[in-house]
Amino acid sequence: MSQEAIESFLRDLIGDRAFAAQVRTDPSVLNGYDLTLEEKRALREHDSDALLGLGVSPELLRGLDVLPLPDRSTGSR
Repeated sequence: MSQEAIESFLRDLIGDRAFAAQVRTDPSVLNGYDLTLEEKRALREHDSDALLGLGVSPELLRGLDVLPLPDRSTGSR
């Protein structure tokens, strides 16, 4: 629920290959972080503009590359 929680998650993605692999197969790992629904949405949707607006360091946005891309084929979020 804060810039700190988002940045902690992104740092974990960048710095821990095992964690990154786990996130790719089980996105519910986000539930282990104190994030709002909007913050989780921004991460899942790779919404870098929203994350920057929340104060996330631009350097940490490379962590989004680790996250699975959203499935837009069903039209659901």
